[in-house]
This record gives sequence, structure tokens and C-alpha cells, in this order.
Amino acid sequence: TPHSLSGATPGNRGATLAGVVFNGGVTTVTWTVSDAAGNTGTCSFTVTVNDNDNPSVVCPTDKTRTTDAPTCAYTTMSTEFDPVSSSDNCGVTGQSWSLSGATSGSGNTTLAGVSINKGVTTVTWTVTDAAGNTGTCSFTITVNDDDAPSLVCPGDKTRNTTAPMCSYTASGTEFDLVSSSDNCAVTSTSYSLSGATTGSGSNTLKTVVFNKGVT
Repeated sequence: TPHSLSGATPGNRGATLAGVVFNGGVTTVTWTVSDAAGNTGTCSFTVTVNDNDNPSVVCPTDKTRTTDAPTCAYTTMSTEFDPVSSSDNCGVTGQSWSLSGATSGSGNTTLAGVSINKGVTTVTWTVTDAAGNTGTCSFTITVNDDDAPSLVCPGDKTRNTTAPMCSYTASGTEFDLVSSSDNCAVTSTSYSLSGATTGSGSNTLKTVVFNKGVT
């Protein structure tokens, strides 16, 4: 009683289907029986093999990086944040990523060249097979700011006392910073005074009284 296979699994076999490996997809099985006179009878049916196994994917461990001045972010290099490995019994057909937290966004294939903001960003990788099954893994990228702000002071200044006082009162922004900047933004500005005049404050020296002598 031979049989023949067509479709996803072609071939001819003997009297039993025991041990036959059916490929994914639809296979038509046709059984044929014969008698001594050579007469035959046939019947057919289909075997549909569906893939319901999720792919597997392995992410890198959590990573820490520092900002790339003058930006307040880190730009990924090559495949450093791509999956370590991925596999599927019927083959991986797609690979994509999504970002959440300090950085948001999504894309396909690789994270190479993506800008990751300062803070903690969660990366989720998803791999897909032809049947639409998916596997995911996640890890975090922590980007720290280790770049010091820059600032420009005025040059040394000389002033005269303002009678009847034995001091000079700063006017406007004459003793304030010429400029300040930071790759992740300046959040505060403060000053301290030592020498002939002592004290501290923030933002501006306007109206500060300077004693005679060097401060």
C-alpha cells in the first residue's frame, strides 16, 4: 500500500507514514491500494503543520556609558547594543528594537549610530519568524554626564571707593560671568568671595559691596 506526498513535503513512501517528517505548511497525502489484478484505489487528505514556537533572543547585559560632548547623549557604536544571539526552529525573518525611558523611538536590524539621551533607557529587542511568532528581551543603557561645564570670567578689575563709604558697590552685570555653557545645560550659577570681602551668593554680583583691598 504505497503512498505519495506533495506540497510542503514531496516524496513517495511504502505502506506506513510512521516516522515521516512533515515540513511546515500543507502536505497532501495520497494513499494508493492495489489488488492482484492491478486495479487501484486512491484517497487523499492534507496534513497542515503550523509553526507556533516563539523565536529566542538574547540581549546584552545592562550597560553604562558617558555623554559625548558637546551633546548630552551617547551615540552607539557598531553592534555593541544589538542582540547577542537569536534563533528559531523555522528561521528568524525579522529583528526590531524599541526604546523607552530617557530615549524613545524604534527601528529595525541594528542600534548602530542611534543617539541615547542622558539617563536610563530601556531597549527591547523583538525577533519574528515567518509565522508571526515573536520573542523579546530587554536591557538598560544608563548614560551619565561626566563633562564639566565651561565658564568665562571677566578680567581682573580695579575700582575706587565711593565716598563716604570705604567700599565699592557693584553695578549691573559688570562682575558677572561673560559666558557659561554645558553639554547638558547649566542648572545653577554661584559665586564666593574671599580676601578683603567675604560672602557667597548666586546668579549675579549686582549691588554687592566690595571692601577696600583685594577680593
